[in-house]
Amino acid sequence: MLMSASIAITQLLKPLQWTHLHVPLAPLSMVDDLLHYPAPFLLGIPTDEKRSSAVLRALPPDVTLVDLDVGRVVLAPVFAKDESSSGGEASESSSRALRS
Repeated sequence: MLMSASIAITQLLKPLQWTHLHVPLAPLSMVDDLLHYPAPFLLGIPTDEKRSSAVLRALPPDVTLVDLDVGRVVLAPVFAKDESSSGGEASESSSRALRS
């Protein structure tokens, strides 16, 4: 499921092409380094190992997590709040739109 979802995301971009880092199934030995990659990336991180939960809890602040196991999206803090408005209802509606 992880590899299929990762590849499907890149296919949804057509006719554009994803030219950044894309690792559909990243080995846990490399995940720490890949999460700090300085450009956009798509990583598939398996959660069937104990160490992966610690990695997912310590995500960098600019990473958005899509958890396929439980069907949730954890937005990066820069997307979770709308800095262009003063907060309130507009900010919450932007966050809701990104989550959906």
